[in-house]
Amino acid sequence: MSLSDKLTYTDSTGSQSNLKETLDLNSYYEENAGRLIINPEEARIELGDGVASRLKLTKDGKKVLWPQPTDSPLDPQNWTEREKTIHLLILILVSIVPDFESGLGIAALFPLARQFNTNVNVINNVTSNWSIFLIGIGGIFAVMAMRKFGRLPVLFWTQLLGLAFLIGCTFAPNLSTFAAMRCLNSFFATTPQVTGLFVVTDLYPFHQQAKKVKAFLTLSVLSADI
Repeated sequence: MSLSDKLTYTDSTGSQSNLKETLDLNSYYEENAGRLIINPEEARIELGDGVASRLKLTKDGKKVLWPQPTDSPLDPQNWTEREKTIHLLILILVSIVPDFESGLGIAALFPLARQFNTNVNVINNVTSNWSIFLIGIGGIFAVMAMRKFGRLPVLFWTQLLGLAFLIGCTFAPNLSTFAAMRCLNSFFATTPQVTGLFVVTDLYPFHQQAKKVKAFLTLSVLSADI
């Protein structure tokens, strides 16, 4: 059964009614994520002329924009390409930090062992292992917090806390304090790594998202090797 057929139903009197003209484009986008109609001509066939005429297209008119931008200049989908690129670049830079710091900690195993008068196995167990583990756990809590409080507040406060705990690592008087500061830093600093997909889908239409996510993930994954 085609989408065109699905948009036609029979009411209680047995007469045929057409839902095409009143199709909620936001609901359609949510319910058909991953199988959206990008070609305007295909949209006209599947959704009908009434809905197709309401669809907003790219500047060249060759692709349908999903999600459909609103008329508000505050909608990220309506931002200029320069504004979107700057926001994505900032997100990429901060997403590099968590794994980069973990990589630094591993490189510093022997100096830390000398500084705190212990062996590298102890340093590895109480700092590196737990900090890497908490990068994953922190991401889960970050997603829940973003759903509750929004992208920007969670990103701002977690990065501020991450910086504070990083400074705490610098001035830690003993190994216990250093380990606690490093683990807390990892827990909060990982937020940008899980924010990326949310921000990309906020900024870019469906047909550009794969390219932007690839750029974001490539640099994030390589951060530990830099």
